Amino acid sequence: LLVYNHLDVEAADPPQSADEAKWTIPNPFEPEVREDKIIGRGTTDDKGPFLATLMANALLYKEGRLPVNIVHVAETQEEISSTLFRILFADGINAGYIPSPSSIFLSDNVFEGEYPSITKGTRGLIHATLTLKLHYDKIHSGLGGGLVPNPLGILSAAVNQCYDPRTGEVLIPGFNDGAQLPQGKELEELKAYARQFNLPQYLQDMKAGKAFTDDPLEALLRVWYKGTFELHNTSGVLGTKIPGVAEMNVTMRLGYGMSGGKIIKNFTSMLQQYHPAIRVHADYTPAFRADVSHPHFAKAAEACRKGFG
Repeated sequence: LLVYNHLDVEAADPPQSADEAKWTIPNPFEPEVREDKIIGRGTTDDKGPFLATLMANALLYKEGRLPVNIVHVAETQEEISSTLFRILFADGINAGYIPSPSSIFLSDNVFEGEYPSITKGTRGLIHATLTLKLHYDKIHSGLGGGLVPNPLGILSAAVNQCYDPRTGEVLIPGFNDGAQLPQGKELEELKAYARQFNLPQYLQDMKAGKAFTDDPLEALLRVWYKGTFELHNTSGVLGTKIPGVAEMNVTMRLGYGMSGGKIIKNFTSMLQQYHPAIRVHADYTPAFRADVSHPHFAKAAEACRKGFG
């Protein structure tokens, strides 16, 4: 059994920022124990789950109660798509440094509240960096405004034709081709869970103000199965200058069966039809789905019932 965790955390907020001010301890990099809780950066994502699983396995080993071999793997690139980790892990398996596991356990799987969950698959991910360079340097808007094109405006307009920000619908041609949404027994199980899923609490826990839907079933389909399109980290210049170069990061989640390569090709074509100088650097990881009829899933379900009742 291979237990996977990651030790890296999201980038720290700038000092004096509103998010940084929310911390209730002087230094979030130095964790503190308060009211039986560890407060600090990465305590829930994912250092706490790592330590909990490691200590539990250490106790079982000490008492001679481990029925299988355990391999703990903790990476430090999860927050940046695990690009090098994937290569390192594959090399470790091939070279024999890491025993090839019979199954893999992700040790932070409590999706909502106190309900345990067993991961049977993950959506894929496209990460794209978009660049548009039109000028040799930034230009004062009092001298060039209205005279020269603004690459940040052009790039934003090009990207906005790829999805509807009012609904979340992705408009890239062929985006949903091959997508496999749940059917039959899987759909009925999802509907059963949707009836107990607390969507308002889920949104509150994320600090979200508003969602595209109030329907719990549709929300779960969007979070677990459907493809998505999101914008991140636009850059140009500060102040009143017109940027010479604009850059934007885009991510797209891929449902099972969706073609990352085809989507990248159509996305690039769509952007370059708007402006031929837009450059796209993108890579992707496909979605994964495990065979839930495997006996290891039955063992995992048995463990959940024993541990959580």
